[in-house]
Amino acid sequence: MEKNYIVLLILLFFSLSCSRMSDTFWISEANYDYQKGNYHLSTYKYLKVLEKNENEIVQYNLGNVYYLLGEKGSAIEEWDKISQGVDGELKFRIEFNRGVLYFDQASYSLAFDSFKNALILKPSSIEAKRNLELTILKIDTLKNTGEGVSSSSSNRNSDSRRHSNLLNYVKRQEIRQWGYSQEKERSQDIQNDW
Repeated sequence: MEKNYIVLLILLFFSLSCSRMSDTFWISEANYDYQKGNYHLSTYKYLKVLEKNENEIVQYNLGNVYYLLGEKGSAIEEWDKISQGVDGELKFRIEFNRGVLYFDQASYSLAFDSFKNALILKPSSIEAKRNLELTILKIDTLKNTGEGVSSSSSNRNSDSRRHSNLLNYVKRQEIRQWGYSQEKERSQDIQNDW
């Protein structure tokens, strides 16, 4: 009787581990197809994994595939499903990708908010800083030319000052970060000379 329980436990263990291995296999295959540009196939494989259980990284990847397929609404939907429950790098990537998507759709105020949120999460991201600056320049250009903007001149000037202040703040933070590390490197170089 004990042998039957042991055999049953072993079979249960292998069936559970095979399920996890199956998910890992599908995820690996989907990632490979994604890298090769086979987006429809990678979508199918990501969805296959998500049928069994939720996986935040798989949902993030699925959102990226939807974006590349031009299904922007579906991409936002996938990112929204997981954005509330995650922190750190994944949250940063979601915010950054949202900013790119909104910028591509010419929704510059939403892109601004997304890039700003990405920078709050990861202040050292040069790409997020660059994209925030491009978004601000685009917003200011559109406001100065009057395209699609019905706000008054004083509102435009106020927004421009606010954007300039934000860019100056980011610049000061970079100088503080890089200035400190350059001073440290210089002092190490002097010590190495002796």
